[in-house]
Amino acid sequence: MKIKSLSQDQIRKYEHIYKQMWELYLKGKRQVDLATEFNITKQRVNQIINRMKEGEGDYYYKHRDR
Repeated sequence: MKIKSLSQDQIRKYEHIYKQMWELYLKGKRQVDLATEFNITKQRVNQIINRMKEGEGDYYYKHRDR
């Protein structure tokens, strides 16, 4: 997978973080609590969760097999 603005290490790092966030969300953790825990805005949490929903748990689903 290639994303121009991210290195492969960054992709792996973010993929891990987003997966953790997704699993906590599925267990019932509120988005506001995720924002505090991961030190990001509530809007960014919402963006990540929405992308994870679209990709069925895969944030980078749009970039795979291109």
